[in-house]
Amino acid sequence: MRSYSAPISHTHVSGRNHTTREHHRHHQHYPQSSRHAGASTPPAGKPSVDASYARSRQRQDHRHQQQQQQHWRPPSSARMRPKSGSGTGRHSSHGKTGSSAAMDRPWEERLRNGELLSARESRSSYEASVCNTTAGASSWQEELRSAGVVSAAGAEQGVSKTNQDASFFLRRSRGGDDWVAGVIDGHGMSGHHVASFVKQTLPREILEQRRSSNNKGTRHALARGFEGTANKLRRNRNISSEESGAVVAMCIRTGQDLYAANAGDTRAVLVTSSSEGKVRGEALTRDHTPALASEKERIHRNGGEVAPTYIPGMGFGGPLRVWKKKQLAGGLAVSRAIGDSALNDVGVTPQPEVIKHRVRPCDKYVVIASDGCWDCVTNERAAELAVKHGNPERASEAIVKEARRNWQQDGTNGGYIDDITCVVAKV
Repeated sequence: MRSYSAPISHTHVSGRNHTTREHHRHHQHYPQSSRHAGASTPPAGKPSVDASYARSRQRQDHRHQQQQQQHWRPPSSARMRPKSGSGTGRHSSHGKTGSSAAMDRPWEERLRNGELLSARESRSSYEASVCNTTAGASSWQEELRSAGVVSAAGAEQGVSKTNQDASFFLRRSRGGDDWVAGVIDGHGMSGHHVASFVKQTLPREILEQRRSSNNKGTRHALARGFEGTANKLRRNRNISSEESGAVVAMCIRTGQDLYAANAGDTRAVLVTSSSEGKVRGEALTRDHTPALASEKERIHRNGGEVAPTYIPGMGFGGPLRVWKKKQLAGGLAVSRAIGDSALNDVGVTPQPEVIKHRVRPCDKYVVIASDGCWDCVTNERAAELAVKHGNPERASEAIVKEARRNWQQDGTNGGYIDDITCVVAKV
């Protein structure tokens, strides 16, 4: 770990534009982070931050977030909608079966209480996404019967918080049986607004690029789609994205090919089941953090710094972060994201990594989830649950419930639970 002659002060820490979620997720100080490349399980234990300092930061961030939300106005083309992702609701966020009275409550109230929402229940919470080719050969639209999409808002000391996750699932309704799916995890004070913007913009950008890019292919369309979404976000004056952003993982099934693309630490996992019944979970994406040698090299090449956060009296701790100026500007724990434009010139990029996979008979499902899931559920366990339940909606509910339960049982988080969103789709 690198030390600095001018360590950051408490004033500098509290002055950065982070939500309370960011404080816990990215500013909790422990010897080792669970977000190292390839890690699929959280560390066995990690000491919590100083209690008085954490409570002070929570109060400041809560007031700041309330002020931000009061003054923010949604763009006319993207009506503000609750950040449930697309999630559903036979179960509460604590994993207990809901009563019939709970099921009768409006979805807005259930969302405020941190309960699970399915895509079908929350359909009225956002505008349907429809992408049509000009030639009329195919039509892409939101299809909620073919996938399981479940989201649960996180909590802080037992109080439900704003869900900064979002998701999408589109299926080709004419001209084929292809689909597009993704999970978005926002961060920063405007993270939920960024996630909503990306949800409405990214799939349309990619599908438009596939139509208009003169047969340059899906890989090209994915890269251009991420870049185009980031550019539109940067020009959007209604959303502050200099110190807020979102990480994304998504998949496209087209014919016999499966493409996966991601920027950040949201992850896609391919579920396979052999003829002998052996189930495996194979990561299709890798988590982009400054701990990866190739990511760190890009940051350094662009003049950025990579180091953990320094807290006076506590020293360095937590995961490696991207800094624009030593401990004073930056502090992002991922190296790729849509948004976070203040760090673009030091190597934080929206460019995704894209892989192409030819679908095999043993390939059964794709599980795409935010890191709130992967911090507490391994790739293998998610695969087991998907195959066990055999239905995408029931599988996604089971994965989210288990992740939530593991968060609750972890006594080292100070009562904090991250947002959890999971999409399960048949390959």
